[in-house]
Amino acid sequence: MKNMTEVLLSYLIAACNLVSCAAPEQVPEPKPPVFDVSPMVQELIADYGQNNGKETEKYTSLLGDIQKGDPEQGKIWEGIMQYWTYANDEMEIRTKKLPDDLPKEDTLCIIVLGFQLNADGSMQKELIGRLETALSCAKQYSNAYVLCTGGGTAARNHEATEAGMMGEWLVAHGLKKNRLIIEDASLTTAENAAFSYQILAEDYPQVDTAVIVTSDYHIPWGSVLFESEFRMHQSELHIVSDCAYKTSRGSLGKNELIRYELSGMQQLYALYLDEQKQTDPDNANDEKTPDSCADRPDSKK
Repeated sequence: MKNMTEVLLSYLIAACNLVSCAAPEQVPEPKPPVFDVSPMVQELIADYGQNNGKETEKYTSLLGDIQKGDPEQGKIWEGIMQYWTYANDEMEIRTKKLPDDLPKEDTLCIIVLGFQLNADGSMQKELIGRLETALSCAKQYSNAYVLCTGGGTAARNHEATEAGMMGEWLVAHGLKKNRLIIEDASLTTAENAAFSYQILAEDYPQVDTAVIVTSDYHIPWGSVLFESEFRMHQSELHIVSDCAYKTSRGSLGKNELIRYELSGMQQLYALYLDEQKQTDPDNANDEKTPDSCADRPDSKK
């Protein structure tokens, strides 16, 4: 009996060794290194902005290098740069109402950009004008969300935020609270875009269409920054239209407008890189987010 047990045990050991030899442990292949195109993207943004929206030889070369180094990012940035040109050269700035063919469901979001508060925390006339425009749009599209974006900019009232004051005004004038979204941490247009996108992506995934409501001179670069933010994240969400509060300031000259947009795009991309570093530290660089309010002409900071 003992000999039989030993024989069986020998066969069992031999079989295990055979299986081990036949099926070696699978070692996962290392991930291929990611080609970091961020320095070229930064150069692309700077070249376009510093040359007032002209596509120079350097611009063309940089875009080609990005497309070769990372085809996915190349496609994204080709689209972003085309939209940047479109916003400054072709975009219609509407002042009466939104188009009639937008979604009637809660897949639409009306994004209202904030404006510097008075020192005591009250709203300036221009911000109220933006809200009146937004309220009209909200009545036109009764199922749309209304997102107010803007942080604390009151010199002597640190409790007040642009978005908080905006939300109170809208509710007081008839907007239902369940349609209201508040983003009250941003201090620049770039942060408006980045922080608003985070809220929409996380809490309102059904929203795939957005419109910008702000002052007339602010429409192009607000649209550029929000659409760029959406495209950098490869989102299904896009800016499809706008409605402007008409100011005495009117539209900005293209060169002045692009200077604001350049500052905003540089900050927006730095915010994006910081976000990528937090979510995927192995594939992120050490780019820091600039602490700047230079992309908001209403800012006194």
